[in-house]
Order: sequence, then C-alpha cells, then structure tokens
Amino acid sequence: MILDVIIVGGGIGGLNSLKLLIDYKLETLLLEEGDGIGGAWFWNRYPGARCDMPSFEYSFKDSKLDECWKWSERFSKQSEINEYLNNFVRIHNLNDYILLRNKVEHLKFDNSKNCWKVEATSGLYFAKFVLFAGGPLNHKIVPDFAKNHTFSGQLLYTARWPKESIDFQNKSVAIIGTGSSGVQCLSEISRNASKVYVLQRTASYCVPARNYSILESHVLEWNEKKDVIRSKGLETGGGFYYKTSNLNILSLSPMERKKIFDLYWDLGGFNMFGAFCDTFKDKNANDILKGLFHAKIISIVKDPLVAKSLCPHIPVFSKRLCVGYDYYENFNKENVCLIDISKNSIKNISEDGINLCSGKIIVDIIICATGFDAFTGSLTSIAIEGLKSNLESEWESFPHNFLGIMANGFPNFFYLNGPGSPGTLSNGFVFLQKQSEIVCKFIHNIIHTKISYIEARISAEAIWEEKMKNLIEEYSVVYGNDSQSYYVGSNVNGKTKQFILYKGGLNAYFDELGRLLKLNQDHFLFY
Repeated sequence: MILDVIIVGGGIGGLNSLKLLIDYKLETLLLEEGDGIGGAWFWNRYPGARCDMPSFEYSFKDSKLDECWKWSERFSKQSEINEYLNNFVRIHNLNDYILLRNKVEHLKFDNSKNCWKVEATSGLYFAKFVLFAGGPLNHKIVPDFAKNHTFSGQLLYTARWPKESIDFQNKSVAIIGTGSSGVQCLSEISRNASKVYVLQRTASYCVPARNYSILESHVLEWNEKKDVIRSKGLETGGGFYYKTSNLNILSLSPMERKKIFDLYWDLGGFNMFGAFCDTFKDKNANDILKGLFHAKIISIVKDPLVAKSLCPHIPVFSKRLCVGYDYYENFNKENVCLIDISKNSIKNISEDGINLCSGKIIVDIIICATGFDAFTGSLTSIAIEGLKSNLESEWESFPHNFLGIMANGFPNFFYLNGPGSPGTLSNGFVFLQKQSEIVCKFIHNIIHTKISYIEARISAEAIWEEKMKNLIEEYSVVYGNDSQSYYVGSNVNGKTKQFILYKGGLNAYFDELGRLLKLNQDHFLFY
C-alpha cells in the first residue's frame, strides 16, 4: 500500500501536520522513534527542564484544546508541556495514526513508482510524500572525550534523559556545558548533590525567569488580551511578546542605561530582548550591554575570579539567551565549583571521573549538556536518497533549500523547522502551527492536481539563499565571526560556520510562503 504522506517525528510540527492531513482526508502515518510523543519535550526531561517562553503564548491556537487545559506556571515544566501535547493527540483522535518506537533509518525516492520508500524499525513503508518533522534540536552531540570512555558511574545526556529517576543525594556530579540545559539542571541538581562541578567552555548570558504560579486572574487577563498579545508577538518577529523600551542604548547616560537594564532584568525572561533597540545591529551598543551584564554578574557572584569566568566575552544574543533560576547565585554555594575548560580542557573520561589538563575530578555522575547538531543534524543523520544523491552530501558545504521546507533533487520531500526557516529564533508553537498549515495545504493541492511529483528548482534555491544572506548582513554584530553558538554551527567539529536561518521575522516569512508556494514553473519542476 502506498500512503499519501508519512510524517517523521512526533513533536509540535509533526503532530499538528498529522491533524491537518487527516482533516484533508489524506492517508497519513506518523513514525516516532521514542516510546511517547512530544519531540524535544519527550526527550529533554532532565531535572529543571522548562520552557523559556510564557506558557500562554507557547501553545497552539486551538479553542478545543483551550477548553480543557490550564497552565500552572508562567514557564511550564517539561512534563506539563508533554502532557499538553498528549492532550492534543487525544482530543483530535490522532493515536491510531501514530506508530511509536519506530526509528526511521533510510529514506529513498523510487523514481519508477513516484514514491518514497521508508525503512523504519517495524518494517518498510511507501508514501507519495514525506514530511520530515524531526526537529531542529534533536541530534545530540557526543563529544570526542565521551565516545570511548571507561567511566563506571552514570554518564547522562540532557538531550536523551532516561525515564527512571536519578538519585543525586550525596553524589558528586559534573555538568559539562552551560547552555540552556546546563543552566536549568544546575539549580535542581545542586540542591541535593554533595558536589557539583560545572565545566564551562563558553560563558552564556543568563537572565532570571521570574516564574510564578498562574492564578485565575491571569487566565482571565489572557483570555481578554490574547489576540492582541499574539499579534504583538508576531510584530516582534519571533512570535512571542516582550516589552520594548524603544530606546537606543547609545543615546542614554550610564545611569539611564543601568536603570533600563535593571528594569528589564527584574521583568525576567526574554523581555531583555526589548530593553534597547540598537544592541542587535551596533557593535558599540552591544558592547555596552555586555558591560551591563558583566556588572550584574559581578554584583551577584561573591568570588571575583568565579564572577570573571562567568562573564561572557561573545556578543550579547549571539548564543540563545538562557532563562535561569538563581543561576549566578548557585555559584555562591559551597557545593558548586566552576571549571573553565577553555583554559583547562578535558583530556578524557576515566573510570572514576574526568581527566583535565590540570588534574582529575572524581565524580559519581557525569551529565553532558553538550547540545545538538542544530537544524541539519536530524536530517543528515538519516540516509535520505533523492533523485541523484543523498541529502548529507548535497548539504556538505551549505544546506541548499527553498523557503526552508524543500530541496532540489528531493521530490515530494518537505521538512519543518529546519535550515532556511526562522527555526529556533521563534516561538515553536506559533511558528510550526502556521508553517505546517501552509505546507500541508500545499501537499493537499499537489495531490488533487494529479501531479506525480514536484521539486524545487536550483534557481529558486539561489533566490532564497540570496534573500537569507541579505537579511542577516545587518545582524553581523550578533551572528558574525564572533558568534560561538549552534546558530552558526560552531559547536560541531568540522561543521562549516555559517548562519542558515531566515532572520526576516515570522510575519515576513509567512508572507513569503504564501506568495511563493504556488504551483508555478518559476520555482518548481513538475512531473
């Protein structure tokens, strides 16, 4: 049997696509590697895992789901978000179309049958279309020092956290990495562990969450203002609302700058994006903001040497801004020790701990919060064979694509939340709900026009790539050569360092999709 569509991945985008395609009455099956749905919110269940966007906004626009769901906190825990997604599946009766524990190993387009052959754990499947929804932060990085270790304790990854409870009571723990996952789990683990070593390569900028329980008054206010807030969220470009001061940091006195910074620090979360208007595009402005962060860190952390090591030297916003829970305050605890591995690197992992250039730390548990091969990793880690070659080789130097959803040489193959799209610069729910709506409607239209298969033209890819390049030029202060983050791939050994996302904002991106994603021969090849 040849299905209409196979969806790979049961996260936000995959689940919403499944609902839409079933509504279109297309024969659809979703294959998910895990034994539960949720994508990142299934796998990333480490202690302290939470969303860094407000719960009300980080959700589907779905009246049926809203009727039976209430968020408990401003920033929801992983378990609550995962339960929310499971509710989405139950309410829309999607379980019968989902196959869990089905890792996709190989995708190959069969030119003779005009369909994709999909090899998965449970067997072989065929479909006219593949919609890949594996997620931008899915393929975990295994550092070289962790590949052939003899460690006798527990070696864990925040990106693939085990389901069973981990006992940290009176244990010595090493956390490697200080991105969002490392920042979040430190606060939880340091409460019970006898010793926590935080191994930091690149210091991150971290703002306080200012989390709180959601009261009935918050719910009433959200219901009254949600359309306005969602609209304003789209205007910020990322699909989430934050207060903007409309002030340039360069035009303010030192006292005024500190006053505004402290105000936005106290607001918590991603509100810091709106503190000043010129810090994304002007190096001098960004340097001043960097200085304000440094002063704040130094005022919190009591040990001057530790405070100095925690002060980032990369541009503000060049890494994803971390939203923490007393992150800097944790380093005032007697049981928390910071190790700067940019100066004291990891040699290897031995049976009883970690060998550094300066010596050994003996630990019971090692946690690798070492991140992901972002945007391309989930796609290139699977053998995807198109008309001429495989996707990994085609994307070796650059992920050539059209509209951030398809690539030349791979007919009837679409992907969500990957290179060429706004990706993790945006609110995942807002972005993926709309992107999947547009893509699924396009697939529906192709099927009903009796086209055998469709692929993007090379010329269309070139136009899109030029547009992406032009958009990012004015943000070179943040995403240029000084950037050290997954945004540019600098966290993956051997990966070309380059910015591969669409930086024009969600409204502009959706307009581009609506304008260009039409069945015409300017952008597509039809067969």
